[in-house]
Amino acid sequence: MNELHLVLEHKWFDLFERGIKPEEYRERTPYWKKRIWDRRGEIDTLTLHKGYTDNTLSCKVKEIVEATGNPEWGAEPGKVYYVIKVIKVNKQVIF
Repeated sequence: MNELHLVLEHKWFDLFERGIKPEEYRERTPYWKKRIWDRRGEIDTLTLHKGYTDNTLSCKVKEIVEATGNPEWGAEPGKVYYVIKVIKVNKQVIF
């Protein structure tokens, strides 16, 4: 299993948790290119962290593409991102 961990602001994490937001965005920078784009065929699990807490969600990755994002989910209109699309979200709380 190849897993990618991302820390999210609480409002975006909550949208994932409620099943409203099915994708996460990262800017197309050299840092994210190496961590996401260059590994797009390998990453099968996305673990989302609610800020720097122990509250996490584990998501199955459907695909990673370059595309514009939804402004309601935090993307700037017309800007192209690395978009991580997920198909299933499982809540995990670690104590």
